[in-house]
Amino acid sequence: MTEEKFKVYKAHKMLDWIENHVTDWATKLVTEHFGCEVVELTREQLSEVREQYDELYGYDSTIARGFLNVINTWENENEEYII
Repeated sequence: MTEEKFKVYKAHKMLDWIENHVTDWATKLVTEHFGCEVVELTREQLSEVREQYDELYGYDSTIARGFLNVINTWENENEEYII
């Protein structure tokens, strides 16, 4: 046991790790469901992902962040923005 006060260092690294994992999870769900890469989604399919993002954001913004990153990937690749 140490005499030092308990302190969490580098919390931003943990946040990055969490975001990476929820983004990987969201990407996997989307690609498995639609059977294509994120950048190949149609606008209609992306709208379905957006609906889930909106629903999840009301539940938990951390989980929703993964789907926002999926949407951002599509938007950046297709140079079309829905959010």
